[in-house]
Amino acid sequence: MGDDSGGTRNEVGPVDGGTVVQAGVIHGGVRVAAPGWRRPVVASTALVGLLGAAAVWWARPPEAPPPPPAALDVSARVDSHCALRLVGDGRPAGVPLAFTDTAVIHLTAQNRSEEEVLILAVRIVVQRREPPPKAGRLVREPCAPSPLPVRNFVVDLDADPPPVRPEPAAAKPLPSGAAPAPEVAAFPFKVSRNDPEVFRLGFTAETCDCTFTTVVDWVSGGETHEAAVGPHRIVPMVDALIRRE
Repeated sequence: MGDDSGGTRNEVGPVDGGTVVQAGVIHGGVRVAAPGWRRPVVASTALVGLLGAAAVWWARPPEAPPPPPAALDVSARVDSHCALRLVGDGRPAGVPLAFTDTAVIHLTAQNRSEEEVLILAVRIVVQRREPPPKAGRLVREPCAPSPLPVRNFVVDLDADPPPVRPEPAAAKPLPSGAAPAPEVAAFPFKVSRNDPEVFRLGFTAETCDCTFTTVVDWVSGGETHEAAVGPHRIVPMVDALIRRE
């Protein structure tokens, strides 16, 4: 449609998708075009968003596989055979039962893998230090039989940090002029599959009411690890708190 009268030109472009133009008298130049120009823009925006999401998904690093189970299982058991246990001291919730240094801890290390494990050290990590208790009673535990462990160690809880040393063997008389044998190094120990190591930890504590965990440092396949068990609590033996029968 065109009208050149008065120098004015009116045009109606191709109609796309049902657009209808109806006019009576029009004064001035008018041009009506189909609205189809918007659709490529919308489609392009959606495409860019989809491609961006795909790029983010593609760029994500792969999820790391779960770590393999530990090759060394470590457990601890308090051997209260004939030991003195502190009761009635008003210990807060979460504080473990307290024994004097007449109790020992049996520490068992079991290798669950085919590869050899090397135990490098056993450490004591003190979480809380308090002076000797002034309240409560020390009660003797039953004297039930206890298994004989393999490795005997003694821990000085009054020192900071507490050293873990092999328990000295009973002194034997030496022949005249003989030199004493050198001390055997405490660590490392090799632990093979189905051949566990059992450590007996005895304690000395004269000034420290100590709450602690026991940490085993070990290595397998060139990688170092640590395993912690506890907490446990050892208190000094206070004569005034011992219950007399």
